[in-house]
Amino acid sequence: MVVCKAQESGGFAACTNWTGNNPFAGARGTYFADYDGDGRVDAIKIETTGTGTGFDVIVGYSTGSSFLSDNRQASNFQSDRGIAFAKLDATNRDYLVTVRENGVWVLNSNTGINYNATNGPFYGLR
Repeated sequence: MVVCKAQESGGFAACTNWTGNNPFAGARGTYFADYDGDGRVDAIKIETTGTGTGFDVIVGYSTGSSFLSDNRQASNFQSDRGIAFAKLDATNRDYLVTVRENGVWVLNSNTGINYNATNGPFYGLR
């Protein structure tokens, strides 16, 4: 994965390869968020597990100049309507947020605990 950092003075610094020769892309999506709350954006891939709506969350933590090797953070998490990452409290961590038929689920990236934040359906129709 090639990363081009923005410079405060404008433009971009020289682009560098942050994963060596190892590709980093998830079958269900690739995201960038501060998963561990250290102020650096981590690479996150969502990998399908078997059939259905289950997936694994795999993080390449940022060192500031590269992404570390794959680190599985959740297995067989579920989503059938959407996946996102968001800051939900004062920890500076971005949490995984999934929209399911039965509610909006949050995976706390600090504790590993997941919970239904809406306790019922909460989504719009297309």
